[in-house]
Amino acid sequence: MSYVIVRRGECRGLEGRSQGGGPTIVNEGPQGLVRYTLLQAGGATGDVALGDGVLLGRNPLFVSAARSDYRLRRRSPAIDAGDPQSPLDPDGTRADMGALPFDHRTGR
Repeated sequence: MSYVIVRRGECRGLEGRSQGGGPTIVNEGPQGLVRYTLLQAGGATGDVALGDGVLLGRNPLFVSAARSDYRLRRRSPAIDAGDPQSPLDPDGTRADMGALPFDHRTGR
C-alpha cells in the first residue's frame, strides 16, 4: 500500500488543482492523510483524510512570506500546534507546525 502523510507542515499557495480559490492537496494514490498541518485555504480531494490537528483556513502569520521569511509571528496559530508525539522544540515547548520553530524565550 502506498500513501502520503503530511505532518507538522504548512501548505500555502500550492500550485495545481484548486477548489474555492485556495490550494488543494490532491492524492491520486490509494490513500492519503493530512495531520497537524495548517492549510490556509482550499482542502483535500481524492482519498485524502484531514486528520487530527488540521487548521483549515487560518493565516500562519509568517514574518514576511513576500521576503521568504517563514518564521512565525507571536500570535501564529501554528505555534505549539504540531504533532504532540513529535520531539519538543528547542525552547522545550510542544512542536510548532512548519520548518522554523518559534522560540518563546526570545519571541521569535
